[in-house]
Amino acid sequence: MTTNMHDAGKTPIEAVYLAAGLSSRFGGRIKCLQEVGRHGETLLELSVRQLCEAYSAISGLVLVVSEHTYRPIHALVGNHFYGLPVSFCFQRVPAWRKRPLGTVDALLAAREYVHGPFLVLNGDSLYGIAALSLVCNHISKERTACMPGYKLREVLPEEGQVNRAIVRTDDQCRLLEIVEQYNISFEDIRQGRYTGDELTSMNIFGFYDIGIFDRAEERFRTFLSEMEAMRDAQQPQVAKRNGAADNETYANKEYILSTMLNELLQEEQIELSVLSCNSIRTPLELTNPGDFAFVKSHLDLVGL
Repeated sequence: MTTNMHDAGKTPIEAVYLAAGLSSRFGGRIKCLQEVGRHGETLLELSVRQLCEAYSAISGLVLVVSEHTYRPIHALVGNHFYGLPVSFCFQRVPAWRKRPLGTVDALLAAREYVHGPFLVLNGDSLYGIAALSLVCNHISKERTACMPGYKLREVLPEEGQVNRAIVRTDDQCRLLEIVEQYNISFEDIRQGRYTGDELTSMNIFGFYDIGIFDRAEERFRTFLSEMEAMRDAQQPQVAKRNGAADNETYANKEYILSTMLNELLQEEQIELSVLSCNSIRTPLELTNPGDFAFVKSHLDLVGL
C-alpha cells in the first residue's frame, strides 16, 4: 500500500466519503467494499489511491458510515489508510424511518471532523485522477464551490436505472440550477425525454470552506420540520388503515445534496462553478447488480 506524503506547499484538503447507504438496488451489499480491482482491490481502495495521486495534500479521510457498514469498512481501512488519518462518523436512521434521511444528513454527520477545504464524494464511485485533481485544485485556489459536469449519456449504465441531477449553467459555467431526476435510463434518451447532452452531477462536490455546514444545518432543520408536519397530518390516515405501515412519503423521503444546493442557489447563498469534463474520463459507479461486471472490466475508463 502506497502512502500519501503531505505537500507543505499546497492547501490541505479533506475528503468526505459517503458510505452509509442501504445499497437497496445492489442487494444490500456494501458497494465500496466490492473487489473490482484487477488484483482484488476494493472500490474504496482504488478511489483513495487515485485521490492521493490526484492531489498531494489530502490531509485526511472522513468516512460516513452506518451501523451496518461500519465494522466491515473499519476492518479494511483501520484508523490510517494510504498514510492518511481516518475518522468515522455515523449516519443513523430514526425509528420512524425506513431509510436514511439523505445525503445532507450524511454530510452533517461529518461536520465535527472537517476543518477546512474539503470534497464530498460517493463511496460507490470511481471518478478518475483527472476529475479529482480538477476539484481539488479549484477549491485550493478559488473562493467558490465546484462540481464536475458530465454529459448525461456518458454517465448512464448499460442496463437499469439511476438517479441523476440535471444542471443548468450560465455562459461562465456558474451553476444556475440543479434538479434531481429519478430512475433515468438510456431508454429515456431513445424516447426523446432527454437529448443525452444535458450536464449532470455525479455527486462529487468541492467546498473551499466549512461555511456550507451552517447553511446545510439550517436547511436540514427546515426539512425535518416539514417531515414532522407531514407525519402528524397523515397519522390519522394511517390509523384508518388499521395499523398499516408508516406512510411511504414521510418514512422514505430524503433530503439530498442536489436539492439543498438548488435551494441555496435560488436564495443566492452559494456560488458554485461547474467544471468541464469534456476531456476527462467517464466515472464508474456501482448502482445495480449488473454494474459490478462492467466496472471490473472497464477500469481503463478511469485510468486504472
